Amino acid sequence: MQIYLWKCYDLMIDKFKLKDSNTFCMLPFMHIYGSAGGDMVPCCEAQEEPLNNPGETAIESWNNNNYRELRQALAEGERHPRCEVCWHNEDAGIVSNRQQWEHDNWKDFADKIAVNSDYSVNNPPYWVELKVSNFCNLKCIMCSTHSSYKRVKDLDIITKYTTDGYETRLLRPTSLFESLNKWPDLWDTVHTLQFTGGEPIINQEHYDLIAGIPESVKANIKLRYASNLSYIKFKKYDLVEIWSKFKHVNIKVSMDGIDDVYNYIRQDGDWNTVYENMCILNDIPTIDVAAGITVQAHNIFQMPEFYDFWKKSNVNLSFITANILQTPRYLSPALWHGEYRDAIIKKLRAAESRHPEMNRFATYMENTQRNMRDYAKMRKYTRDIEERYNPQIKLKEMVKRYLKINLENMTEVNRLLQEKGPVD
Repeated sequence: MQIYLWKCYDLMIDKFKLKDSNTFCMLPFMHIYGSAGGDMVPCCEAQEEPLNNPGETAIESWNNNNYRELRQALAEGERHPRCEVCWHNEDAGIVSNRQQWEHDNWKDFADKIAVNSDYSVNNPPYWVELKVSNFCNLKCIMCSTHSSYKRVKDLDIITKYTTDGYETRLLRPTSLFESLNKWPDLWDTVHTLQFTGGEPIINQEHYDLIAGIPESVKANIKLRYASNLSYIKFKKYDLVEIWSKFKHVNIKVSMDGIDDVYNYIRQDGDWNTVYENMCILNDIPTIDVAAGITVQAHNIFQMPEFYDFWKKSNVNLSFITANILQTPRYLSPALWHGEYRDAIIKKLRAAESRHPEMNRFATYMENTQRNMRDYAKMRKYTRDIEERYNPQIKLKEMVKRYLKINLENMTEVNRLLQEKGPVD
């Protein structure tokens, strides 16, 4: 399709040799990620710097200097600074996003990628992943204001413990969404259209973009969602009816725990409602339900029970994606110290025979240096959030329930910080 051609070269790069690079990532060659503010960025793990230049349309950005420079670096063994999260994870001994993508998807897209010698590509993006605003109905304890605008109300607490950037605006990707629907013939070749948030199901931009896709091609497109699934009907929209027009739909339900841990982490969420909606979708043949969890300080101790639950549940999960939290550092699962750390690792290792994923979590904790300063921040941040929202269960009760250990008081935390220093 000529609209995608950037330049024609007699010499094309052998795409199969790209994989010889130990930093190769297939995403910039066949995938785009749109941020909540409407920028195009490499992926969900690398949203700090946009790839698009001001004023560019989506099609103009696809082969601009930034995209070509990133592709070349990743194809030539360079650890590009945009991709720091992947390098950090790989150094810690866990599978990174780029590695997982290649494992899961290379065979399906390799033959479709056409790379020129200047690292422009003659193919369109086959996978379009879009963050639909930062407007969300929940305010999860680990989320930044980039993912949930509701967390702006907690900035007085958040800014006491982190110097990381935060967003005080309600972001809308309207211009990018309009640009995608004006990209000639884009939807004719898109394999997968994926939505994240915020919460896609409560954002109008999500419905407007879907309405702009020609009816004649919807049956060729797979939809994927990262959603908290608080709703399957929203205002005038019946999601099951909308989804029935597409080839297939996968809903990865963001949950971060079950039952009490879910309700603790996901402020304003309700575990029973979400599970009921999952049960309804489970009976629809063209819809797969999956689970997405962010492993963090407030749920690492429930991981064996979480995986046990889904093994026994009537909901047939297509997969579970477990991402280990990277920021803020003071909510990392690896910051637990002393007897808590030992008990968590022991519990995870004991569950390995039932759930191999426990090895990844335990290995991450074992290979990541403990930091008492971050642990103290976690405890103080947790105290402040609990005082504001008075959840039905508190951290000390969860630690007692899932580890059978009493949580030390803040006086003891401060003593340990003075005694051991920032790094344990």
